[in-house]
Amino acid sequence: MKLLIALLLVLATAYFYPQFNEDTGSVCGAVEKRFVRDAFSGSTSTDLFAALLASGASDGALASAMIKTAYPNLPATLGCLRMYYELMLDPDVAKNALELQSK
Repeated sequence: MKLLIALLLVLATAYFYPQFNEDTGSVCGAVEKRFVRDAFSGSTSTDLFAALLASGASDGALASAMIKTAYPNLPATLGCLRMYYELMLDPDVAKNALELQSK
């Protein structure tokens, strides 16, 4: 029973950590904030799109739509959770995504 409680506690912490860390109301909103911060860190460009995402204007709607496109059989919240931890473990993912888009 203790193991089950410990497992549930770890899973709940992993699920809610992105929202608390990024101060958003959803996991997908946290992905957007993390992506913008990682992608435009050290950049001097003042991109309007990046500013809107950083301000939380879409509150995760854009990230949710992108995740649903990339992983159609996965619920958007779980896909966003996966992407958040991928961005957390490798911040270059965001910069690489921008470089691929500009080509």
